[in-house]
Amino acid sequence: DASSPNLIHTRNLVYPKGLGLYGDYLIVCDDVIKIFSITNPENPELVHSIDQSCFDVIIKGNDLFAIGDNGMYRYELNSLDITQTVFKSKIAF
Repeated sequence: DASSPNLIHTRNLVYPKGLGLYGDYLIVCDDVIKIFSITNPENPELVHSIDQSCFDVIIKGNDLFAIGDNGMYRYELNSLDITQTVFKSKIAF
């Protein structure tokens, strides 16, 4: 029930910032981009990371846009194998 949320799990992260949902995955900006499987929300599992520092993510379809201090980075997500994330482009600031 969205009107009365319950805390079901906590996790220590280095410096968490922006986050986004992609199907059964939670994508978190931390020291790197961390991707957690949340098929079991009470025990999320780190399944992949992207070596990129950023402070926010935007997900549109299978595109992940990561925004950092020096630019915006575009990755293609693969819903069948999240570890097969592909870097597509960068726009430098």
